[in-house]
Amino acid sequence: MNFPTVTLPNSPPSFVLDVSVAASWGIPMRYTVYTHRVQSRLASGTVTIIATNWPLDLVDELLVAVNRGETTPQRADALLANLSAYRIYLDPQGPFQAWPDVLNLARTHNLSVHQAASLELALRLNLSLATTDATLTLVANASGISIFTP
Repeated sequence: MNFPTVTLPNSPPSFVLDVSVAASWGIPMRYTVYTHRVQSRLASGTVTIIATNWPLDLVDELLVAVNRGETTPQRADALLANLSAYRIYLDPQGPFQAWPDVLNLARTHNLSVHQAASLELALRLNLSLATTDATLTLVANASGISIFTP
């Protein structure tokens, strides 16, 4: 299993990738035209950045989906194995500077930590956010963060 790299690319990231989008690639009932288009953009070489908790949140989301019968272990494993095909980079600053702001965003907007981490990263880097999470979309828009349009 290959997870995203920590070092940033030469070209800047185009958007922040939320777990909700990537999880949909392995969960058929959540796969939409939007998530397909985001995946296609990444397959074409577009660079994205993720919060440092993202890999574990993705694995957790897939495990819950397998346990609910929404996907198979094989499909989840295939998704995780194929992540290295995309230019997904872990935020190198997150562990050092983001956590107080993540906690504040989670408390203020009643978000989970993984939702708040994606929002904090988009706010800090002034990037759009690729998400299918309705709550996160509302809070992002209210915070001045646009939703990524592939």
